Amino acid sequence: MKSSFSLMILFCLVQVARAQKLGIGLQEHELKGRVKELTMSIFSNAKTLEDTIQKPEKIAVKFDEKGNVISETDFGSDGKITHKFVYLYTSKNTIIVKHFGFRGDFIERTTTKYDDKGHKIESDNSPVFSAPTKSVFINDKDGNVIERDDYMDKVLKDKTIMKYNEKGQMISAGSYSADGVPNITDSVKYDTLKNSIQHTEYLDGGLTLKRNIVDRNNDQFGNWTLRTIETQKFSAYELNNSNTIIKRSISYY
Repeated sequence: MKSSFSLMILFCLVQVARAQKLGIGLQEHELKGRVKELTMSIFSNAKTLEDTIQKPEKIAVKFDEKGNVISETDFGSDGKITHKFVYLYTSKNTIIVKHFGFRGDFIERTTTKYDDKGHKIESDNSPVFSAPTKSVFINDKDGNVIERDDYMDKVLKDKTIMKYNEKGQMISAGSYSADGVPNITDSVKYDTLKNSIQHTEYLDGGLTLKRNIVDRNNDQFGNWTLRTIETQKFSAYELNNSNTIIKRSISYY
């Protein structure tokens, strides 16, 4: 996911923290079954479900029959392509993603490596016009990512520590600077169906920055097709409260 869809990153974090392996594309997108294509329409600052007259940003993801992502194409609210990602799979537990801009120009290459158990261990990002970055992942015995260390030009910049409950659900992700100073922590709550229903961001001193309340509707396969995110903001540094509505169209093999 890209910075223009930062709200999606928040919810994908819960999925990415789980065990990673080839063919994990469905899990990372909170999907199950033989999904062929996923299209997400994102309506920002929508007040109600009916308030979707605005033209949404869109993300279109294609999968192969093994559940691997083949490509992802992002569209702006004007319907024009903003980004495109092409996924390549190797026999050495490695996924290569090539990122192209709206003109078709090559922007960056990301190489993600997995161990023999299918757990993500590192991801190298090589942009064309900026310094390379790298993320190193540490997994627990159950395959959950418990730490992510982020580097830029081989220098540690920050790290994220994840914690889990007895059910293996990620309940918090705290970010820290390279010297260990805590920044922002995201805590997560779930319903009885293991769906994340609340995300709260707060500072080390306990000051709450914002809270996202999540509601969703599912299709007959158990995949969500409508998600409403009510964002409550508590800090003077944040903008007013807002809602985001995400509609998903899913086709199957």
